[in-house]
This record gives sequence, structure tokens and C-alpha cells, in this order.
Amino acid sequence: MKHTVLAVEKEDEALASLRLALSPTDIELVSITSLDEALKKINANMHFDLLILDEDLPAVKGWQFMAHIKRLGLNAPPVIILTRGSAFGPVLRGLRAGAKFLLAKPFNPQILVKAVEYLLGEGNSEELSKLEADLLTSTGVFFSLLGRADAQPGQATA
Repeated sequence: MKHTVLAVEKEDEALASLRLALSPTDIELVSITSLDEALKKINANMHFDLLILDEDLPAVKGWQFMAHIKRLGLNAPPVIILTRGSAFGPVLRGLRAGAKFLLAKPFNPQILVKAVEYLLGEGNSEELSKLEADLLTSTGVFFSLLGRADAQPGQATA
């Protein structure tokens, strides 16, 4: 089944990385650089199975955009937030707004693909958790928070 993912990202390098990581999959990536464009697409009833949002867009943060969508009563798909660094504030705000997954930039393409597949119902949480643990062990700088039934709110997966 073909899925459509909307990516809202201001950095050309991150957009290129998203395209490259998802190119071998059967996922159509719609990439734009502003939340205004994203809101127009969502308001036009374009269907997206997943949103990937830059945490640090001009004027509005990714988590603020998620809260705005909820206030409008729009049915938002699952969200992955891309963030620079590992500050706890953006992570907590993203989770409170409903993000299912947060990735620090530059992100690992394997983790991104596994997270996307998992959130689209095509992946498996054990594979994802193993990749996360391997990456955390090897770098010490990767963090992710996955909203799934077996995790406590705010609990990092290992």
C-alpha cells in the first residue's frame, strides 16, 4: 500500500536526507519548507499518512503547529519531529503536543525509515528498538521517544 508523508523542513540538507532515506520505499514524500504551506495542504483535505516536522521553523515551532492543528479540529496523522541537539525542553513539548517520535539532526536514515514504517503500521517495534539501542551505544548522542502502548509517557526507548 502506498503511503504519503508530508515533510515540513527548512534545511535543504535535511530535506535531501529525508528524500534519500525514503527513496527505496514505496512512500511518496511531499516536502515543503513552511508551515503555512502545510496548513494549506491539510486544509485542502490532502491526505497524509504521516507528518515529519522540523522543530525549529521560522515563526512557529513544530509542536506549536501540532497544537494549532488540534485546535482547528483537524485530524492529524502521526508526527515525527526533527530537532537539532538534545535539549529536554523541545522533547517534552513535542511529546505533550502528541509527537510519536523525535529524531535529533543529523538523523540516522535507518532509524528514520524504521520509525516511519512502524508509525505507518508496516514496521516492527523490536527492530526499531534494537536499532535505537545500537545507535545509542555507538554514539551516545542519539535520542528518541516513541509513543507506543508498552512505553510509559516520557520514557525513552532503549
